[in-house]
Amino acid sequence: DSASKDRRAHRIRLALTLIVGLVHPALGLGSEENILDETIIELSNLQTEALTMHAKRIPMLLLISQEHCPYCVQIKKEILNPMIRSGDYDGRVLIREIFIDLGTSVTDFSGDERESVEFAHAYGVDLTPTLLVLDSRGRELSKRLIGLNTPEMFSYYVERALDDAIEKLR
Repeated sequence: DSASKDRRAHRIRLALTLIVGLVHPALGLGSEENILDETIIELSNLQTEALTMHAKRIPMLLLISQEHCPYCVQIKKEILNPMIRSGDYDGRVLIREIFIDLGTSVTDFSGDERESVEFAHAYGVDLTPTLLVLDSRGRELSKRLIGLNTPEMFSYYVERALDDAIEKLR
C-alpha cells in the first residue's frame, strides 16, 4: 500500500543520509565534529513542547543522555542527527535531548521545574542512552530503547517505535 511505500522510501532516504554523514569526514570535507554540529535541541520546557505536540498530534523522541556517554554520542552521530538533517521528520516528531549529569533542570509536563535527573528517574531511567517516545501528556507511546546493543539495527528500532507512536496518536 501507499503508506508502506512511503515508509520504505523514508527509510532509504534515512540510510543514504546516514551513509553520507559517515563518509563526509573520510572524504576530508569536514571534521568528525561537524557531524555533531546540527545537534538535537536540549529540552528545557516540556509544557511548552507539549502544546506543539498536541496541536500537531505528533510525539516526542526524547534522548536521555549524559555528557561523557560514548553511546549517547554514537546515537546522535549515527542516528538522530542524520534524522534531523534529512528533514523527513519535520512536522512528524519532535526530537529532543535531556542531560542527566549536568545539574540542569527542566519544566515538566505539569509546569513544575525539576532536576533533569529527577525527571528521568520518574520514568525509571537510570541508564544512558535511553530513548523515550512520549505523547503531549508525557505518556510513553512505544517500547523504550535502552543502550545501543545492535547499532546496525538501531535506526530500524527507532523508526518502528515512531511508527507505533504515530499510529496511536491518529
